[in-house]
Amino acid sequence: MKKMAILSVCMLLASVVVFGCDDSSKSDNSDLVYLLLLPCSPKPVVEITGSNYTSYSTWTNDTLWVITTSLNYSSQHLTIEPGTVVKFKGNYTLSITGTGSISAIGTSNAHITFTSYYDDSKGCDTDGTTQEATKGDWSSIVVSGASNQLAYCDFYYGGSGSQMMSVTSGITASIDHCTFAHSESSGLNVTAAAKATTVADCIFYNNTRPLWMSPDFSIDGSNRFYNPRRRSETNEYNGIWLQESTAITTDRSWGNNGVPYVSGTGFSIGDATLTVEEGTVVKFNIAASAGVSVDLTHANAEIANLDSAFFTSYLDDAHGGDTNEDGDASSPTAGDWDGIYSNPLTDWVSSGGILYAAH
Repeated sequence: MKKMAILSVCMLLASVVVFGCDDSSKSDNSDLVYLLLLPCSPKPVVEITGSNYTSYSTWTNDTLWVITTSLNYSSQHLTIEPGTVVKFKGNYTLSITGTGSISAIGTSNAHITFTSYYDDSKGCDTDGTTQEATKGDWSSIVVSGASNQLAYCDFYYGGSGSQMMSVTSGITASIDHCTFAHSESSGLNVTAAAKATTVADCIFYNNTRPLWMSPDFSIDGSNRFYNPRRRSETNEYNGIWLQESTAITTDRSWGNNGVPYVSGTGFSIGDATLTVEEGTVVKFNIAASAGVSVDLTHANAEIANLDSAFFTSYLDDAHGGDTNEDGDASSPTAGDWDGIYSNPLTDWVSSGGILYAAH
């Protein structure tokens, strides 16, 4: 009986060791309790510098890649293999620009990880000290190259600037099954991305603001804005944040991702339909005196499913949660935002889902 008990304990410890070493295949293991940490088997380290980075167009998973300077792949295609761990040793940026491009396509069992040099949970203890990874240990990944695919990629402990990752300059990117966590600023910014860019099945948590996008952008409801292993861990300002004063010019759809879409100054809709999924919450953070929040500027402008969604005040905690993170310190009142105005009809739109508007 005693032998069986000892065997059970050993098997338990062995299973913990498996999690405690180099678990780069998982989306995040920062919240696991490590009962025992035995030395894992570190991979050979290659330090990427300003003088040698063009020699490496493929980052392989049999190597730990350490970034020691800001990099710009302006004319090369960078391929990153499934299971690869990339660590930033300082406040550096990886940029893909010009005719450069990136293909970082992991798998469900072999994620690609971008993280801090001090993140011992990925790629073993690289620095050999007790220093722990913290938000803003590195800067960002900027994608403005020719063709870009990122799938099953995890981004941790960056964001010392405005965001941990951005897609800029009208560039198209596919961002699929990626995790953005522990950013000092925003997790992902696609406000300047081409409208064909997709963000699907992604996870956002423990960021300041998880996701920025243009109102003239479609996104489905497959993304999660919480830690799947600890649902109470969300983001400081948990919502999808909309670029200021942007017009929707072609048909767009906003899925219900469980968090509100938040607009600071509102937006307009031209000859297009904005389809909002049932139950979706859209919040406005302006006073009525600041102007119209949603302006239907064309006779064919339409908000589909308006009666089954909510357009409300930024201070409305009953719909979409406490977005401004002030507890009970503020409450919504009528006139917190202007409302939805139809220019062709010169009239204010009414709906049961329009809350706390001046009109």
